Amino acid sequence: MIYVCGFRASIYIRLFKFIFPKIKIVIAQRWNPNTSKLLDVLFRISEFIINRITYKYIVNSYAAKMTLSKFINKSKIEVIYNGIDNFEPIYQPFKNKKYDICVIANISARKGHIEFIDVLKIIKSKLPSVRIVFVGKNNLGNVLNKIIIKSGLDKNIEILGYLDDVRQILSLSKLFVLPSKYGEGAPTSILEASINRIPSIAYNIDGVGEIIQHQKTGYLIDLKVNDIDKKIIHLLNDQNTNKDFGENAYQHVQKSFKDEFF
Repeated sequence: MIYVCGFRASIYIRLFKFIFPKIKIVIAQRWNPNTSKLLDVLFRISEFIINRITYKYIVNSYAAKMTLSKFINKSKIEVIYNGIDNFEPIYQPFKNKKYDICVIANISARKGHIEFIDVLKIIKSKLPSVRIVFVGKNNLGNVLNKIIIKSGLDKNIEILGYLDDVRQILSLSKLFVLPSKYGEGAPTSILEASINRIPSIAYNIDGVGEIIQHQKTGYLIDLKVNDIDKKIIHLLNDQNTNKDFGENAYQHVQKSFKDEFF
């Protein structure tokens, strides 16, 4: 059996099926390919054609399973959520936290960093000293830095790049935000925030709503309403709700998303 993750790699690996027909190939699909973006369209077309030579698909959200089941037999699709290690978070009192907002995601157009700058401009107008940290590989080069400077947020935003261990940064953060508007699965970054008792705010897309419990562990933002700035400001100003959501998030992960469950 061969387990493969990645669209291009999955195409190449299945060529072996013609040489070794008894090989069982399992494809890991880590995002929900339901948009009109070129990659999603190519994925749906290719899998419609070649799913017959694929043994199983492993997805990390029921949203992705629903998309794939439109052109692949449901019996071939299994949902296995991302799990998280059971480690003890580094505790910091709310008042001692350095960052108001933490974003952990590779910096790219898909992850929504550029659009999020407009949200942060609104937040800064209400909270001038707001501190934001971006953690993740920068795939946009200097593009994002120029936009940050142009928006007058260069004193508010810190870009740290990729980190192997994000626990220290999360311990210094009051709130986790994922600004993606498409192309997610069930993000591990939300689980990492939750295990550190940090509430999360994200758009209600793909498998995000399978992790965040709206108005209990954080907020799910409707793309049509898009009041993300108001929800962020609320959780930064209301320390009690922030603490309650964070504790609820921690308990939710403990009950449903520990590595040992999968």
